[in-house]
Amino acid sequence: METPKVPHPSESIDYRSSIIKLKKREGKALLQSQATLSHYEILIKHYKPQLNGCFCGIASAAIVLNALGVREVEITQQDIWVFVANRMLKKEKHIRYGLTLSQVEYILDSHHVKIQKRCYENPHKVLKKFKKDLDEVFKSENKFIIINFWRSFRKHSGGHISPLSAYDPVNQLVLILDTAQHRIHPHWIPIDVLSVLMLSLIHISEPTRQAEI
Repeated sequence: METPKVPHPSESIDYRSSIIKLKKREGKALLQSQATLSHYEILIKHYKPQLNGCFCGIASAAIVLNALGVREVEITQQDIWVFVANRMLKKEKHIRYGLTLSQVEYILDSHHVKIQKRCYENPHKVLKKFKKDLDEVFKSENKFIIINFWRSFRKHSGGHISPLSAYDPVNQLVLILDTAQHRIHPHWIPIDVLSVLMLSLIHISEPTRQAEI
């Protein structure tokens, strides 16, 4: 007898009803709260939305690398795309579904930044580890987090990659600096909800030597 498929918990989450948009009064107040640990002002200076639907990983890498100042001149999404096309792709010089977080990790590693990757296979065991990661990263000025998570909208669902830009430990919320501005602007989401949606994350900190690209 075939074992029935157990639905992933993310399938029952209505993403839009779970979030607080940063541009709303409540969203702005959360960012201005003294309790909030924030990298928002650092990251927003380098924020540019993804150039197309497949570039969420590329846009996330560009934002964080520029925030770390790994090169004297700005690293663009096009710079990273050239690197991806020349070093990571074989015959087809295009990406259909975007990069995996492991591929983003390879891009970051080429810039010689310090990386720690977490893979969360069991959504029910993520929360405690995730809180520890948030506390560590947001108490440092030169550490950042890029997450890979699943989300569903009315006409779209799939994996997505974006940096986290703030953490509110009192209200248990994080601020996603969403690269897909065409779909949704930066927004807060409860960490217990995000922990169910999250697949993996990367810690990134200061470069160990000058970047090559």
